[in-house]
Amino acid sequence: MTYPCGRAELLRHASAAGGGDDVLGALGGLPHDERYDDLDSVWSALEANRVR
Repeated sequence: MTYPCGRAELLRHASAAGGGDDVLGALGGLPHDERYDDLDSVWSALEANRVR
């Protein structure tokens, strides 16, 4: 994965790597207009999205 990236890039990469529905669903729930600087920022966004 190359950072920074957005939701679309994350979804493409996860899908190409064989990510399951749970992974793709979680990534698909991220805001479409956010950019992520690294894996930590993706995890933080996923966690924040899960808590809502």
